[in-house]
Amino acid sequence: MIRIIVCLCVFSLLPSCLFGPNALTGVMSYRNHKVYLKKNVYYTIGQLPDSWMRMKSDNKSIGFYNDSSQSAIATDAFCGQKVRNIRLKHMSGGIISGLENRRILFESSILLDGRKGLRQMVKGELDGEIIYLDIVMVRKHGCIFDFYAIMPKEQDCVVINSFETFFNGFRFNTNYQFD
Repeated sequence: MIRIIVCLCVFSLLPSCLFGPNALTGVMSYRNHKVYLKKNVYYTIGQLPDSWMRMKSDNKSIGFYNDSSQSAIATDAFCGQKVRNIRLKHMSGGIISGLENRRILFESSILLDGRKGLRQMVKGELDGEIIYLDIVMVRKHGCIFDFYAIMPKEQDCVVINSFETFFNGFRFNTNYQFD
């Protein structure tokens, strides 16, 4: 579990490294399968099975942990001018940069909430331990939305099925355009 928590912490700090402190609007809160970016601006995520427990954190991401699979699923969003022209593939490079000996196992286009996105499966090492990241990114209304599953085994069908339910529930509720 410590390895998964470390991964989530590393990934949640990347926006400050990439864009500078306070340069972006991001996740503010979560309730009822809604991730809030502003008071009435939110996106929905799919409902996870009861085996996934919400992880409390001070960072701008929403994470869940499954003890039996020792895996985590999380989401975050980055909105504003600084993300407007960044290609999704470059954003994934930022996410996986904390891993050593990283290798993209597959990459494909995906459609979420009417927008083309990117999905990647990445294998890498963190503190000498092999981990797998299943990453989905989509851009909509001036934001980049990230969804990721962190797992110790590549083909953990339970985790992958839960993760697909999670990100396939994505709907951005507004036409609000972030500047």
